[in-house]
Amino acid sequence: MFKGTITFNADFTGVQFESIEFSDPDSKLFLATVKSAKNEGVILKVEIINVDSVQQIFSQAQEVADYTTKILTFTFNTLFQRFRKVDENIVQEEEQAGGTKQTIIYAFLGTGMGINVDLDHIATNRQLSEVKQLLEKRTYQEFAYYNLFYSALNFKDAMSKFMALYSIALSLCGDSQEKVDQCILSFQPSIKTNPPYRQRKSGVPETIYTRLRNEVGHIRPNTTIEQTRQEMEKNLNGLILIVKELINHQT
Repeated sequence: MFKGTITFNADFTGVQFESIEFSDPDSKLFLATVKSAKNEGVILKVEIINVDSVQQIFSQAQEVADYTTKILTFTFNTLFQRFRKVDENIVQEEEQAGGTKQTIIYAFLGTGMGINVDLDHIATNRQLSEVKQLLEKRTYQEFAYYNLFYSALNFKDAMSKFMALYSIALSLCGDSQEKVDQCILSFQPSIKTNPPYRQRKSGVPETIYTRLRNEVGHIRPNTTIEQTRQEMEKNLNGLILIVKELINHQT
């Protein structure tokens, strides 16, 4: 059997927090810690136990690293960089005749630590608790949504982020803009609205998020694509919060 500790590092992205310890509550396969410090970057250590090969250690540790990146991004609304492997320590234990064990140690040393950026935010206890809870509650369905959220925030310009985030909201609401607006109004009752472009039997108004989404490719009178882009940038944070609410309700 093999066991080992894989250490990952990512560039510091402006959010600082002390070590969060988490594990797989079902399989007891791994124990991990993640922390973020201005001078060290984001450090993730994953301890894998009782697996059949070195490759299995690598693949499962990488899976934890990928998921952790998405959860940190989801929790802090800040794009965390992907982790890179910087250190590996692996031990193989073999049963010998007479019941003794032979231990073989594999040690590798990687390079690369995080770069520094200005400190923007120190994580709250509530956020740290949320990170730990999400890291220990993993399903394929949840990962798919966190992955989409991460991909949306990974776009460089506000319009692309906005359109990608709205697409997530649309998929979570049965591809119905009317249902998207119903959900938005339940989360943000005072959000700016206007009559929908096409009349709705329900009478649900069109929220600013849906209007902006529809203005891309279908410019409405007295608007320009640049005006739409500026409004999207102004309302991006609100849409991020809405999509997070929808994902949380779904999962």
